[in-house]
Amino acid sequence: MNLWRLLFICVGIFGTASGAEPSERPAIRVLLETLHHQSRLIPGRNFSQTIMAQVLKEEGAEVAESHRVVERVEELTEAEFGAYDLVIMNGRYSGERQPDTFSPEVLKALDNYVIRGGYLLVISGGSGLSGGVSLPFYNPLTSRYGVEVLPGPGRTGRALTPTLRDQEHPLVRDIEVLYPCHGTTLKLTNREAVPLAFLDKEPCLAVVPRGFGWVIILGGGSGWMNQGMDPTIITNKGQPERIEANQKLIRNLVDWLQLLKQSRSRP
Repeated sequence: MNLWRLLFICVGIFGTASGAEPSERPAIRVLLETLHHQSRLIPGRNFSQTIMAQVLKEEGAEVAESHRVVERVEELTEAEFGAYDLVIMNGRYSGERQPDTFSPEVLKALDNYVIRGGYLLVISGGSGLSGGVSLPFYNPLTSRYGVEVLPGPGRTGRALTPTLRDQEHPLVRDIEVLYPCHGTTLKLTNREAVPLAFLDKEPCLAVVPRGFGWVIILGGGSGWMNQGMDPTIITNKGQPERIEANQKLIRNLVDWLQLLKQSRSRP
């Protein structure tokens, strides 16, 4: 039996044993850390995380928004990260202006958060805008876990395909294909990093177990949060095609966190 299927079944059994029905699953607290101003929750804005927030809420998540991580005056602390089950970081185009950097304090706070059971999802593109291609902003963070987003032109289309071997991993369960939006590939140097999807045969989605939590890196680009989450605008060879796999990825993640939370709170 696939290891992930066995783990999923075991966690599901523990959750059922706690006496909670699926409709009674605990709320998952999510922090959307919007480092790039266009990523903030503004309906109708091109790169807004509005659709992402909507999907999370539909799954029973409680969503908060912040853009404090790189603001040195008021950085988020480990205790503040610890108030959330999932932290999502997205956005930040690099161009002519050098991107802000993560402070050592924030990197340590995030690492401790994951070690203690937090889940961190980083969505990063690989190219700049007016300033051309430059190193992706999140690499100082993701490289700590043996994953780097490669610089290069973003690509959109029906190209992200989970491996058959890992299709029952909780994150990509029941997903056959994903759609990148300005997506790019990843360089994996950590043997514990699990590649789950590929773009032109190179990994573009990876999960790194860390302590009791996960670090999830997606070379999906900022557009993943809004355009890539909207199934009505995805096209296949120029033809509109309703695809909800990108939303399914996020729903799978929330579902998994709900099962974990149930199992941990059982008597």
